[in-house]
Amino acid sequence: MPEQLVKVEALKKYFPVTGGITKKTIGYVYAVDGVSFDVLQGQTVGLVGESGCGKTTVGRCLLRLINPTDGKILFRNEDISEWKGEKLRQLRREMQIVFQDPYASLNPRWMIKDIVGEPLLIHGLAKGRELYQIVLEALMKVGLSEDHMNRFPHEFSGGQRQRICVAKVLTLRPKFIVLDEPTSSLDVSVQAQVLNMLKDLQAELGLTYLFISHNLSVIKHMSDTIGVMYLGEIVEIGSKKDLFKEQLHPYTKALFAAIPVPDPEMAKERHLLSGEVPNPTNPPKGCRFHPRCEHAKAKCREERPVLMDMGAGRKVACHI
Repeated sequence: MPEQLVKVEALKKYFPVTGGITKKTIGYVYAVDGVSFDVLQGQTVGLVGESGCGKTTVGRCLLRLINPTDGKILFRNEDISEWKGEKLRQLRREMQIVFQDPYASLNPRWMIKDIVGEPLLIHGLAKGRELYQIVLEALMKVGLSEDHMNRFPHEFSGGQRQRICVAKVLTLRPKFIVLDEPTSSLDVSVQAQVLNMLKDLQAELGLTYLFISHNLSVIKHMSDTIGVMYLGEIVEIGSKKDLFKEQLHPYTKALFAAIPVPDPEMAKERHLLSGEVPNPTNPPKGCRFHPRCEHAKAKCREERPVLMDMGAGRKVACHI
């Protein structure tokens, strides 16, 4: 059984909403509201859900790019949710992130050798010839060569830019990487190449991933465990095999029913949702999904469900 690397307990992140001349806080955006899950060493946890459900905010909180409002983030059994200064800076070497837009992640004025080597200089890990060799090794691991080192980001395709972003992360030899929709801006054929590269790197280097995406086909390819998020909460979590075999939560069923079927003659049952996603500044009382759920009962409108253990690591937050 793999060891637990990251544990998230009741994580919350509320963004203040200000108004008036004095910019007084008049409310909050409940971006993440009580999220809990574990990430095992060498495995991939996928977070999936509609845009705005809080997936990216969870990832940024885990790396302390933004400070959580409440809850615990444990890395190797140490609570890092309130770390500051040099202690937090040292943590950056072990926890890294690959962002969605590769071009926005790269300094357009720097050559690739400088971009990929920057983390090593910041942490004082290498310089001179040693720095050059580490950068070259990282680029070769992602399918690039020495010829690419003296070029600028605009000279590369979208897929190559994302490979450069991955190489930059690898130079620090991190244990845990958040992948925030790393292929959503790429062509489908290039997506497959980058995803397979990430899986190969995970097997070779023993990496642990939190993979964030709205694409269930990509999540299926990459993940060992899948968490389904809706309006700042995890409504269902379980192994990839169990979740794709049977969905327990009504929202999960609707989400999986939207996966395109390649055979146009193959009929598929649809669970169409009515209404819109509620405003995260004023989430519904009780179950947050109840305004769109055809099975909602009086209890769903009043009492907020908690994640119930269904066995074999499967959990679902639903009264019915």
